[in-house]
Amino acid sequence: MLYAGMSRYATASTVVLGSGPFGLLLSRLAAESPARAVEDRLFLFYTDSREAERLRSERRSTIRDQDFRLADSVEIVADYTHFESGAWVVYLAVSSRQVEDTVARLLRHLDPTQSHLIVVFTKGLLERSTRRRTGLYTFSQYIEHLAREAGFADLQVAAANGPSLLAEIQSGRYAYFNLGATDAGVRDYLYETLRGPSIVLSDTRDRMGVELAGALKNPIAIACGMAEILPGAGSNAQGVLLSRGYFELFQVATGLGAEAATLFGVSGLADVVTTSTSAASRNRSYGMQFMRRSLTQANQPGFFERIELFLHPRRFIEQEVLENQELAEGALALTPILEIGAELGLKLPVYETLYEILSRRKPTGALLELITRDARGGTEAQAQASQAEARKAGASQSGKRPVDPGNVAGHKFKQIIERRTAHSVLSARGMQDRIHRQSQTIVSRLHDRLVQAKDQGDLRQQETLPRELSVWKDIVARGADEIREHIEELIEFYVEEISDRFRPGVRGALIHTIGPLRTVLGGLRPGSGIPHLGGEIETVRDLAGRYNILYAPTHRSHLDSVEVAFGLYGAGLPVPRYAAGSNLMTGPFWQWILKSLGAYAVDRQRTRNILYLECLTRYATMMLEIGIPSLVYPEGTRSRSGGIAPLKTGLLSTAIDAYRNSGSEILVVPVAVAYENVPEDREFAGVVEQTKWPSFLRGRTRVHVDLCAPIRVSTHIRAEDPALAIGGEITSAWERQLRVMPNHMVAYALTNDDQPALSTISMQDLAQRVAAFVDLHRRKNLATHNVDRILKEGLKVLKKRGFVQEKQNRVTVLEAPTLRYYSGMAGMG
Repeated sequence: MLYAGMSRYATASTVVLGSGPFGLLLSRLAAESPARAVEDRLFLFYTDSREAERLRSERRSTIRDQDFRLADSVEIVADYTHFESGAWVVYLAVSSRQVEDTVARLLRHLDPTQSHLIVVFTKGLLERSTRRRTGLYTFSQYIEHLAREAGFADLQVAAANGPSLLAEIQSGRYAYFNLGATDAGVRDYLYETLRGPSIVLSDTRDRMGVELAGALKNPIAIACGMAEILPGAGSNAQGVLLSRGYFELFQVATGLGAEAATLFGVSGLADVVTTSTSAASRNRSYGMQFMRRSLTQANQPGFFERIELFLHPRRFIEQEVLENQELAEGALALTPILEIGAELGLKLPVYETLYEILSRRKPTGALLELITRDARGGTEAQAQASQAEARKAGASQSGKRPVDPGNVAGHKFKQIIERRTAHSVLSARGMQDRIHRQSQTIVSRLHDRLVQAKDQGDLRQQETLPRELSVWKDIVARGADEIREHIEELIEFYVEEISDRFRPGVRGALIHTIGPLRTVLGGLRPGSGIPHLGGEIETVRDLAGRYNILYAPTHRSHLDSVEVAFGLYGAGLPVPRYAAGSNLMTGPFWQWILKSLGAYAVDRQRTRNILYLECLTRYATMMLEIGIPSLVYPEGTRSRSGGIAPLKTGLLSTAIDAYRNSGSEILVVPVAVAYENVPEDREFAGVVEQTKWPSFLRGRTRVHVDLCAPIRVSTHIRAEDPALAIGGEITSAWERQLRVMPNHMVAYALTNDDQPALSTISMQDLAQRVAAFVDLHRRKNLATHNVDRILKEGLKVLKKRGFVQEKQNRVTVLEAPTLRYYSGMAGMG
């Protein structure tokens, strides 16, 4: 029989988007479908290009410690550009945390004029920020929303869910899927193409019910797994817990519009029972493992973990899940479920108690207590009573907002950083010997610095250096095995000096005060107070609520951190902590200002002190682990040429270490900061010895801060040198996004090495050179491609600064060194 949907996707290629165990099995099911012709193209998409290449050559992987051979008809792809032509049927099977980002990237490459079908196999709910922005709850709703915004002519979305345990599919046992789609032709197509010898299919129009049941049932399975191990509990208790949990699932799902028939069917009750009782259930197994560790106190959080639990319990739960061998989506879904329950005015005691146990706010016995106390009246009566109580109170327990780690001052973690640094140093083989060998050199340097501080009248260093010098002298006088206490004292000293004292109120007040002041000093010109923010703003905004962020800007001026902070703050994006040279903290007032803004001090005169560097690295890494947005300059120092300097990839090691230590994804966001006029330009060109402070206020004109596409650390973690791989992506992103201003292009035309040296040139010849530059560099982010506008605006800026003179239709170079500096910005070399 030829179903209505078959002709619709007759020419479509099929891809499984998901490289985990379920994605691999799904590729086999699709390949073995009786409806699939030999010539039909079937792909498996991997985001990790290195792993994709391995699988492409070996055709083998492992699932649950068993060998898995890829079907012969499956091709491996690892580049989104593969989807830019033709129609596609996409089986979405990525982790719930990756869905929003993955779908957004996919839709940017699909041809909107073609017919596409996306089938959601992933079980989860939209993140809070996305729900608030769109008013939607499920992945399929979100995909339709993005497709409408992008103008797709025909993009259909379906959902699939049901008792389909990974282990049983792998062993060839029966699996059951309920296909949810509003379009009958889509349901017909999927019914035909997904059926197989051991695949039993049903279908419904209630896509919402199919998807919600899949997301809501997994936490219940975790709770039932806990009850399997919990002393005093047994099958009877598990049955009651399953019943109570299912009732809460039913309340939430129907509250969002799911149909009761769906929730009592294959993708509802059947799947809940299967996932909650089967030994092959990953979520149930996770609950059992958690309970075993709890009873033996093997998962008791340490001091650092307790602080993280206090600050961000959800992130702690997610980290524990990601460290597990098999992903338990139920734990990741708990927070959005509780948030939605609060929105609906529902009390959800099973979900809430599970969240409290996983976040260590309640003992494991709270689960048994929940299902044994006040049992009179049955589940429904209890639920109705608790819901009424919740409405009266105004919110559930989940309504309590955890402390935002982004607002916590760095010095609050001082003791943790000290302990971690001391442990690292004292346990590292040979480190005490290295410190001891270096001590005499450090004493000499500190003595010279103290003499210099007295000559310059630097009271701050005159106060702090003697203490440090005294400890290092003691180290010199002792043996390498007798300096443990001295190392601990120095670590305490260095961490205290480095730590920021961030105060959100101070930062907000200063930004609101300094912004108007800059506008006035800048002649009330547009952009003179606040930089122009552009690039991937919405992408970063969508991801910022879910992932830790490390901003990586180009480095042109001492103002870079200020410009980035102003731009991000104005757009409502997370504002990072950043490193500031201790030389800028020239007195108590400036130190208070900079540290209150979130700056942590970096003493570049100590960069060869291995103990100091260890403290600095630990501090920066821990900020990321905790979830505090941070900023590093991969170029290391301000560019003296105007172009992009070679990267010091060691600065990116904080992101690598934070990912490895926490298990939480880190997003590196390259930032292209472009100045029309850099305040320090004449200093870098060698025209003046030092830039005076008034130049930072008056010399700045237009500034563009462009955010580049985020780079996931996880995609490079298996590279031979992850920092080098990430650094390469950062450089490429800067080259694409860094804005080239008209004065940069004119400066390039006047001074670039490909042309003879100039002292004067006619406007006609200059226009030809500018036009040649535009033609050659069209792929760069040029402020404009209009040659006349480039000449008009560029010459106006250069003449005002006194770098050139225009007379009788000729342009004369007055300050060639500074023009060459701006020429470097155009060439970026």
